[in-house]
Amino acid sequence: MKIPERPNRINSEILKSVAAELQKICREYHQEIDDEDAAYIAEWHGTDNGYEIAKELEDRNCISSPDMSLVEALDWVSSHTGDVLKSKVKEWVKEHDIKLEYSIGDQVRIDLYTKNNVVGEIVKFYPETAQYGVWTECIGKPKCASNTRGYSKAPVPTIPIQVQ
Repeated sequence: MKIPERPNRINSEILKSVAAELQKICREYHQEIDDEDAAYIAEWHGTDNGYEIAKELEDRNCISSPDMSLVEALDWVSSHTGDVLKSKVKEWVKEHDIKLEYSIGDQVRIDLYTKNNVVGEIVKFYPETAQYGVWTECIGKPKCASNTRGYSKAPVPTIPIQVQ
């Protein structure tokens, strides 16, 4: 059986969850947004900060005069997006028995932010989300495997390289 694609931020289940949460937050502040606008914001602004989301909602005439408390509440939308995505990825890993196949110290090629095909070294494992912590020189931090983020998370599959 073919393994479905890794869940991502634009997965329909994730977008529905984010849209519903956005509507819930707005209702708590006596602002109503319809399903279409909530879906649009979830897809195109789900990782934005609360100010940017409030601004977009106001520009679309969904809400009027957002105050600071609504903006602060909307800050939670990006966190919710990340939490739902991580949960879906964990389910996908477990359901399809995705395994990490490389070792600490292996050299791999990854896509990093705006740079593609960057060579890095695996320094940490994230088996629950099928990701490697990969250190690259272009990060500009010392090589480490702690939470100081001297590496980037790279999803499986990562491309191994032959070291000569």
